[in-house]
Amino acid sequence: MKKSLLYLVYSIFFFSCSSNEPIEIKPGDKKCEYCLMGIVDMRFDAQIKTHKHKSYFFDSIECAVAWKIKNKNSVKKIWVTDYYKFNESIKKYIDGEKAYYLQSENRPSPMGAYLSSYKDNSLLQNAIEETKGKSFDYLEVETYINTKWGYFNKK
Repeated sequence: MKKSLLYLVYSIFFFSCSSNEPIEIKPGDKKCEYCLMGIVDMRFDAQIKTHKHKSYFFDSIECAVAWKIKNKNSVKKIWVTDYYKFNESIKKYIDGEKAYYLQSENRPSPMGAYLSSYKDNSLLQNAIEETKGKSFDYLEVETYINTKWGYFNKK
């Protein structure tokens, strides 16, 4: 009986640690791995999972992408928050490399790159109409962060 219980606890621990899914966090639970600010505006939070199954948490898309650029060989997966679904628990996260991105000064993000992310193109088009912003795909976001976002270049 004790061995069965111990095996069950070990299995749950092992599989929860090695999950390839994002981890639900609440505002104020974590600090951004890149800028060390508290993660409080859940419309912009992001996560990265490494090949070693370690999870990293970020207060903004720009911080997650900047960290990913600097640690590209260790990154297995990046998730970003669907801006319109930020209060829907774990379902809010979308694949960062497949997301649709808006860059608009009318929708400020925590670190000032003005980036937000969306699950599909129709949601992005709504955001563009609301904010008069422009669309980016993931590679364009990486280029923007790597070449034009001032905070990244200072670190």
